[in-house]
Amino acid sequence: MFVHPFLSLFDDPAEWQVFASGQSQGKLTSISTSDGSKGIRMEYDFHGGGGFIVMRREVKFSLPGTFELGFSIRGEGPSNNFEFKVADPSNTNVWRRLREDIHLPDAWREVRFHERDLPFAWGPAGGGAPSEVGSIEFAVVAGQGGNGVLELVGPVFEDQTLRSPHAVTASSHERGHLPGAVFDPVTITGWRAEKNDPDPWWEVDFGRPLRFGGMVITWPDHLPRRKFRVEVSGDQKTWTLIHCAPSVLGEMTHIPTPGVEARHLRIIFADSSCAALCSFSLRPDSFSNTPNEFIHSVAADHPRGWFPRYWLREQSYWT
Repeated sequence: MFVHPFLSLFDDPAEWQVFASGQSQGKLTSISTSDGSKGIRMEYDFHGGGGFIVMRREVKFSLPGTFELGFSIRGEGPSNNFEFKVADPSNTNVWRRLREDIHLPDAWREVRFHERDLPFAWGPAGGGAPSEVGSIEFAVVAGQGGNGVLELVGPVFEDQTLRSPHAVTASSHERGHLPGAVFDPVTITGWRAEKNDPDPWWEVDFGRPLRFGGMVITWPDHLPRRKFRVEVSGDQKTWTLIHCAPSVLGEMTHIPTPGVEARHLRIIFADSSCAALCSFSLRPDSFSNTPNEFIHSVAADHPRGWFPRYWLREQSYWT
């Protein structure tokens, strides 16, 4: 049975290394909780100065576009800054969750966060989301400094990728063009509303609240100019408009939706002549968390040469 590497993160202190600046020091030992869970303890001391103390472990695994991870934490000592970081296998690109001026709790506290809480920090990639992890770091960075203890136990990891929606419906459909065909990677029919449908719409129930940062729609060939709007809801009663398209052409449409979370999504078309979808896919939060990231994402879906090399995260040279 496969056990995700993150779940055994704290099993062995020997797998970790400590790095510290200046006169700062850190020491690692193993701990266990009352239920037998293995953990790790770092005793740190800034020796009256500033700087940082980092515990680092090389561990390789892939991160999906949507995930949640966490651990339980407790400790003692003055208020300092606390960092959780992941680096890619090259150890040059880093994503970081930073909490400033934190006083560690003296009782176990569970900490959970997801992909939106782990923004790009630095590196030649220039942005994007982590996909391949090469190492993990926990850091105590001097605020008040001093000395203290950091204890970690109970790592958790959950892949929250949408495998298949709970239900896909529409106002109508032509024969052989069912609403759910939009999510079928095998069929090429897609969905198409009946020609006499006065108010065409297409709707998906993800089955649970889902975080996403954008969507990509591919359209059937020879479809006329499209006018539509996209709405989301948590209960299928109250709907919120997140995108309005007055006039769309082309085979593919990229829609940025930074920070959206919803269980239900629907697309409402102006008329039946343009009410058709070939495929529909959600993109993670990194797809559009900044305007530049959105253009990077669009460029990645187009043939090479359509966008300047900068948008492909490649260096451009003067000639």
